[in-house]
Amino acid sequence: MVIVGMDPSFNALSTSILNVETHKVYLQTISESLGDNIGFDKVFMVSRKLRDAQLKYIDKLISDKCIDTIDKLFSEMPPPAASFSSGLFALDNLVISSMYDTYNIGEVYVIPSSYVATIHGTNKYNKSDSTKLAKYFINEVLGDKIEVIIQDYVSEKGRVMKGKLNNDKAESFLFLLRAIVKYDIYGLSKVITSEMSGFIHEPEKLVS
Repeated sequence: MVIVGMDPSFNALSTSILNVETHKVYLQTISESLGDNIGFDKVFMVSRKLRDAQLKYIDKLISDKCIDTIDKLFSEMPPPAASFSSGLFALDNLVISSMYDTYNIGEVYVIPSSYVATIHGTNKYNKSDSTKLAKYFINEVLGDKIEVIIQDYVSEKGRVMKGKLNNDKAESFLFLLRAIVKYDIYGLSKVITSEMSGFIHEPEKLVS
């Protein structure tokens, strides 16, 4: 089984991909700037670039035999009333539907953006808190159960994004943790929820 936690945005489309059989988690961020004077044309073109880069990345994982397909996807859903929600909905729909069609994903869930606050237990959390929490789970709670591989990303222009944990990758990992709890992967449901009770909540909505 292969499960993906995804945090889509234009600045950082981040994924955490768990191969349950190998116990390996692949973390990646893809970025593409919208620049100034944002209109439909830019949203359209940049969304397609991010979609293409995402599929290329997943195809490489498959060709390298890191994974064989994708079985389940848990992705954040944009807040409905944010200033740029329309653009984010366009991006999310394109990326998710393309992944669904390309890899014949069995189950696709969307998670409201408010869920991260539920995990932290407050609306007043900092983005760095998500990074700290993901690091804690990776190093202290799940260290003997999974191997986390944070990969570099090289853009078409040759820009290298170093393989380090940032808040975007961290939040995609938190969505992956919700999936691990839901399916009790490796029997870790109680272990994770005993550390952070917010993971008990079931915010995800099945859309496929």
